[in-house]
Amino acid sequence: MAAKRSRTAPIWAYMEHLRTKHPIEYAELREESDAGKTVSTSKQPRLTVQPTLADTIAKTTPYKSDSNKKKEFDDLVVRMIAEDLQPVSVVEDKGFRRLLHGLNPRYQLPSRREISRTLLPNLYKHEVEKMRKELDQAKHISLTTDIWTSRQTKGFITVTAHFISQDWTLHSAVLETVCMTKAHTSENIAEELTLVSNKWNIKEKICSIVTDNAANIKAAVNEMNIRQVPCFAHTLNLVVQDAIRNTADVRKVKEKVKRVVTFFHHSVKASDKLIQLQQQHNHPIKKLLQDVDTRWNSTYYMMERYLEQSKLVTTTLCLLGRNDLCLSADENMLYLWRNVDETFVKSRAASLGRVAGNMELP
Repeated sequence: MAAKRSRTAPIWAYMEHLRTKHPIEYAELREESDAGKTVSTSKQPRLTVQPTLADTIAKTTPYKSDSNKKKEFDDLVVRMIAEDLQPVSVVEDKGFRRLLHGLNPRYQLPSRREISRTLLPNLYKHEVEKMRKELDQAKHISLTTDIWTSRQTKGFITVTAHFISQDWTLHSAVLETVCMTKAHTSENIAEELTLVSNKWNIKEKICSIVTDNAANIKAAVNEMNIRQVPCFAHTLNLVVQDAIRNTADVRKVKEKVKRVVTFFHHSVKASDKLIQLQQQHNHPIKKLLQDVDTRWNSTYYMMERYLEQSKLVTTTLCLLGRNDLCLSADENMLYLWRNVDETFVKSRAASLGRVAGNMELP
């Protein structure tokens, strides 16, 4: 009886196919085997595959500048810079470069010049065209806008569009942030809003513009013959601030608490002493909160935090010789809560605070 003819195991045919047709994948497989993994079959002994010089060179050769992989990684890096507000110089940081080289030695980061002059502008153009298409499909658009001042005391106006897409999803997008070099008159504001609307070709779709209660910006919207809607958060803030100003006891306590908080924020010695006392009395380590004029609920949180830490704050002030800042017994926050259902007030105030806090001012 003739002996059966031996056949090559399928695994070896597969390995030969990888070696000749897919050298990079073949080199990766050999690298895994070199790290301790082995390739085996039922008919062949377990063998460790060793990488060749050609395989190693192929695995470390940089991607070509026009390759899809290179473009894919470049896009990810640029989007990281844009979305995370990272400086363009991050591509020059040693740690970042070392990280990416360890993840994929074939990828070479683009230069700072290429990102700022080519990749970022291309990404911006892509996103603009994408937004134009979405705005073209929207039937009705509402704008929110506000004029604000930068730390360099320059005036800016920001315009944000809000619309519902065809699949009934609410979208919001900042269209422009423009430096206001002219006086902030209603005519100049209306001119800027009109330029932005025409640039995005949405003027006929605008059904309303939400603004604060400033006379100039309200007049500007009226000049455009568009419905002006007052910002709820801004209106609520005005209501509460007026109520505080017209309530003598509350206003007095607020002003004194604000002076105390300001003192702790400007004195390292005082803040360190407060932390020391909190640790000694097993209190949570918490800093005092300062209120913001445009956020009424910040006043509530400032008062609440002071009430929570009032005993330790008073002790700190006395130890530092600042008895003049201490609140008297009648001025203590507990005085204001004496005949009030505290649980009800806190729950209602916190609820209103979340509503106002979650609503961005236009």
